[in-house]
Amino acid sequence: MRTGTGSKALAWFAAALTAMVLAACGGGGGSDGAAAGPSSGSGSGGSSGPGSNGSPTTVSYTVTLGQSAGQVGVGRTLTLAAVIVDSNGKDVTAQGSYAWTSSDPAVATVRPSATVAGAAVVTGIAPGTVNVQVVATINGADGKAIVLPVQTATITVAASHHYSLAVSHPLLTLANGETRQIRATLLDGDGIDVSAAVHDWAWASSAAGIQLSADRERATLHGVNPSTTSTVEGTVTVGVTAPNGVALAARIAVVVLKNGSYAYTLELLRNGTPIDAISILNGYPATLSARVMRSDGLDATAQFDGQWSYASTSPSLSVQPTASGRGFTLNTSRPNGADPLQSLLKVTATSKALDATPSAGLTVTEQPTWALVYDGPQPLRIATMPPLPIPVTATVRHRGNALTFLECEAWDWQQAGNIAVTPATHPGQVGVTPLTPGDFSLTASCSVRKTGQRLSVTIAGTAI
Repeated sequence: MRTGTGSKALAWFAAALTAMVLAACGGGGGSDGAAAGPSSGSGSGGSSGPGSNGSPTTVSYTVTLGQSAGQVGVGRTLTLAAVIVDSNGKDVTAQGSYAWTSSDPAVATVRPSATVAGAAVVTGIAPGTVNVQVVATINGADGKAIVLPVQTATITVAASHHYSLAVSHPLLTLANGETRQIRATLLDGDGIDVSAAVHDWAWASSAAGIQLSADRERATLHGVNPSTTSTVEGTVTVGVTAPNGVALAARIAVVVLKNGSYAYTLELLRNGTPIDAISILNGYPATLSARVMRSDGLDATAQFDGQWSYASTSPSLSVQPTASGRGFTLNTSRPNGADPLQSLLKVTATSKALDATPSAGLTVTEQPTWALVYDGPQPLRIATMPPLPIPVTATVRHRGNALTFLECEAWDWQQAGNIAVTPATHPGQVGVTPLTPGDFSLTASCSVRKTGQRLSVTIAGTAI
């Protein structure tokens, strides 16, 4: 277990650890449907149903709210999501019902998502702090409703700059002995990764069978469960103090499956790299790929041959699966000039043969205030003969509207692959000459003169 060094992070860590210990002690829910008291950690309840030999089999359920401390701007939105897991390690979120409340609707409102099970959208109304709570109910194996413990997130509404924590897996399953790397991403209101700007990252695990080591925003989990009859369930929590001084905390529900079981993890990738957040502009669709990895390192995507689902809390985000493979394209209909909108995209994979439904979440920022984009063909394909430099241009956009390169300063171009890069007509443009056939990438970055915000765009290409 590793903690950060900042005083706010340590204070948060102590409170989170206390909550997780209390949650681990039990409490909450029962087959009679009695409501439990408030909880800031995971909460559980259970019921009994007939087993395969006619004897009663007890199934318990645990609910986890993905954030315990969040932030949203006035007029902006934040997505909160709860997950329910049964004692067999199965995600049963879609089978639950959820009642959401805000302690002060004059500061922030909350409305359930009609498209993403277990999710709700918080809208900032006025500066201040509120508690957003959710009560989850699920029908147990005996058919009776189980009301799970109340889950609470403290939400700060900021007048101007605001930040959020993104994690790719609100629920993560591990096999016994499996080691998996995870990360959290600190985003500003424009969806820009500012994780490097803060230092008091703090991580905690609530279960001995979920071993954890961490370095800043990255952590390594190791599952330990020698039992062949029961799972290990717990919560991994990550907290950090945002640049504006507000403490943020996110939770990941973790299940270590029974010994001998495979675990499956869905990964969303861009240019071959796993991601948990993305920004898109109207007219600039982003194409992503997806894969399912088995706990022994096998790419098991082909085994997940069922109907995959793509659900978003944004009304302006569209998802178009590609004709082949497991890729998909994101686009937004949000008009140029509109404020940025952050939402959650949940992707779920299913299999016709396997009883596993791995899912992954993606924080999507539509129409960021400032962005750097590439207007050329995607993917970029350049002929090696004749060996002539091809101009490649990065364009600065403000809420979707194109501006000149003069809006940015401190331009920088970095390359990967066997290409030569030379200056062109202005700092936002370079000449690219392929030296040999093969894939390459080009990353442009600059700082917005008005705000100092660092922008970047990576252009993938192939020399033929």
